[in-house]
Amino acid sequence: MTNYHVLREFGDGITQEQLDEAVDRSNKATESMREDGHAIAYIGSDVFADGDGNIRATICSYDAESEDDVREQSTRGELPLSGIFLRGTAVDAEAPRAGVGQKAT
Repeated sequence: MTNYHVLREFGDGITQEQLDEAVDRSNKATESMREDGHAIAYIGSDVFADGDGNIRATICSYDAESEDDVREQSTRGELPLSGIFLRGTAVDAEAPRAGVGQKAT
């Protein structure tokens, strides 16, 4: 199986209640696919909100046999699909942290 990350964008944003409804549809779609013999598993999601609390996007992680299975899961769940990405190699670097450096004199 391959680890896929699915970007779901929600235009002007959705409420937490609407997200909860989308999660329910997603869970049902995943279960339906598994019942049909597809190897797909939900791993987790990151949620991105604006300053007003509107949920603007999610990135959902799945293990699946193919990108087509991920697309089918989105279709069955009536979920937006902005992009599908494979997990890349982690960046091995250290970035400076704000407020850690010496003060200018």
